[in-house]
Amino acid sequence: MEGYRLIDIAAAYLKEEAVGKAIKRSGVPREELLQCSPRSKYTEACLNE
Repeated sequence: MEGYRLIDIAAAYLKEEAVGKAIKRSGVPREELLQCSPRSKYTEACLNE
């Protein structure tokens, strides 16, 4: 196994779509990846709407 398997997809980076496309192109099975998205004041506000 080579390459990164942990991906930080924090909403603050505004890169969710690009990361999703890259993961799909990579061919790495989803079960081999760990995505983390730390909560922030922004995401908390969105969740509470």
